[in-house]
Amino acid sequence: MVRNYIKKKVGPEINERDVEEAVKLVLEKNVPIRQAAESFGLVHTMLFYRIKKAKALLKTNLPSEHTDIRVPSAPAPLLTFNSKYTSNQVFSAQEEKMLEEYIITCSAMNYGLTYKIIRALAFQYAEKLGRCPKKWEDNKTAGLDWLKGFMKRHKDLSLRKPENTSLARTLGFNRKNIEEFQKNLDDVYKKHKFSPSDIYNLDETGIKTVVQAPNVVAKKGTKQVGQVVSGERGSLITMVATVNAAGNTIPPVFIFPRARLHDSLMVGAISGSLGFVNSPTSGWITNALFLKVLEHFVKYSHCSKESPVLLILDNHESHCTLDAILYARDNGICIVTIPPHCSHRVQPLDVSILGPFKQNLATVQNNWLTNNPGSKLSIHDLAGLASKAFNLAFTRKNILKGFEECGIWPYSTTVFTDEDFPFSEAMITSSTPTPDTTKSSNLGRENENYSQGTSNARPTGSTSIENESLNDGILNKTVAVSPSPEVVRPYPQLQAKSSVECKKGREPGKSKIITATPEKIRLEEEIKRKLLEKQKKEELRKQRDIKAKRKLDLPEKNKKSGHNKRRKTNKHKSISYESDCDDPDPIYMESGESDWVESSEEDDNFDRPNLSKQVKICPMLEKYYAVFYDISWYLGRVVDFPDEGFSKIKFLKEGLGDSYEWPKHDDVQVIENKYLFYGPVPLIGNGPFLIDDKCKRRIRSKYSMLKK
Repeated sequence: MVRNYIKKKVGPEINERDVEEAVKLVLEKNVPIRQAAESFGLVHTMLFYRIKKAKALLKTNLPSEHTDIRVPSAPAPLLTFNSKYTSNQVFSAQEEKMLEEYIITCSAMNYGLTYKIIRALAFQYAEKLGRCPKKWEDNKTAGLDWLKGFMKRHKDLSLRKPENTSLARTLGFNRKNIEEFQKNLDDVYKKHKFSPSDIYNLDETGIKTVVQAPNVVAKKGTKQVGQVVSGERGSLITMVATVNAAGNTIPPVFIFPRARLHDSLMVGAISGSLGFVNSPTSGWITNALFLKVLEHFVKYSHCSKESPVLLILDNHESHCTLDAILYARDNGICIVTIPPHCSHRVQPLDVSILGPFKQNLATVQNNWLTNNPGSKLSIHDLAGLASKAFNLAFTRKNILKGFEECGIWPYSTTVFTDEDFPFSEAMITSSTPTPDTTKSSNLGRENENYSQGTSNARPTGSTSIENESLNDGILNKTVAVSPSPEVVRPYPQLQAKSSVECKKGREPGKSKIITATPEKIRLEEEIKRKLLEKQKKEELRKQRDIKAKRKLDLPEKNKKSGHNKRRKTNKHKSISYESDCDDPDPIYMESGESDWVESSEEDDNFDRPNLSKQVKICPMLEKYYAVFYDISWYLGRVVDFPDEGFSKIKFLKEGLGDSYEWPKHDDVQVIENKYLFYGPVPLIGNGPFLIDDKCKRRIRSKYSMLKK
């Protein structure tokens, strides 16, 4: 099928009024077809087929008892003529109009349809109407030719690249939040009578050393076109920008991920700009840095209690601290916050300024890389490059347009209409928006009536053509109603989260006048509540530490009595070490001077070792012992006795699979004998060495008790 057919022969246009008059002459006065055609300058073959259609229409409009075609005496309305292409369409003009409205509504909800989804929707819609072509049924989708024709017939539709919009922004931008923000603006306007030069908007934006490169010219047909950038991810700094409703700007503030601010970081920056540092790993703004930003703002806005200004910003936690609020109140700054997740629509900087700024920044950075081949862009160059993009984007025209689009200045409560909240309202109220406001609750019954061919079925979003007949004398016929595509594919619908489901139990954010006295009092009470909770947690922690210390400081007599009792009850469990280990020496052999007595309970209950007597290790040469250390225990061999009460230990290192081996460089230390808490330890193998599992459990149990 030719999609772009150009008609080769263009004939004279046919006057449909003349065609109707000729049809009436033939039907009413029995004038021959050729004579009627000649009298109106028409082709007789064309008139023949028009008369045939008119007779068929008259026959279908007559009651069932009429068998003959009766020619009416009343004048007939204009006959509607459809070309052969229109008559062969799958959907009627009204059905295609509903499909167009459905696609536009889904796009307004931020759930736009792709070409593939539209073709699948058209197939399902045609199946619902009972007019699905065979080829569509075979492929389970509408044809590409139909899609191209549909897009040509509906000029309001076009393929667009959407901007990523988070679900939080989609849900947060609703009429309730916007009305609350506009009410706060109205209150401060009435109280202070601000002029455009007194209305400011402040916002932070991140600037990276690696941004998306701009479009470049390359050979046509090239599969992949590359452009050099500084790295894979890059470093980030923060730029704080401030503009007012009169079209003016305040020099920006830059925040760098450094421990100390160096002069090279601010080379090329706009005159009056400030530079701050956060930490070596972060370039984000903090509570303390925002307080310095406010000082910079006061310096250039010249605000005071006698001449206050309005500052509009988002609900970031650094903006809503008590120190910032007190400083703003002392210097005549009235702060109004915008609703959460609404900055893309109600913040002038986001609406019309920061977008062009990022585009110009990408171009400026690309020019720098092109002019400095082989060089990498660093954060030392960002302030100068950002200043060039700042001058190109922060123009008076862009600034004024941003305040106007948001309805801040000139102040307007009608800047956002119902069409701007189609999806968020649906989620909050749990009602699906439709192009037709009159939605019937009996949708299922009406669809059933439509499928049965009844004439009084009116599903949601449907249209009808009533009283369309050949003339007034014939029985008026109501054309069957077509259902909306919403019946096949309902509009997306989500439930709004309640305040109980909010993260960490916090209340959902909203627009506030945070410098107002009630908000300041609320914030002070919140800080006091957090301090009390912190004090309670600290007291509970101290009480737990005291209890734990008391348990450790129990009298020795109580420990011994409990130990003897356990020994009596477990006498029948006494097992010699030889039964646990094939080694001829005991796993915990002490010298004759040791007063340690092995408990029969330890063989099976090594999680509760016997500490009734103080363990004293008398080390022997060339034997292996477990050495206590604060964070772990280590295994080593005694190689010498340099002094009384000290041993020279050559340590092993732990290898793979719970094995031990000698390190590449000898690790020899002089250790006090009191830190040797278990041994001699028999080792298995000649290197790497292994320890018997039961022996290792005993060592770990003993170490855990000593560590306490």
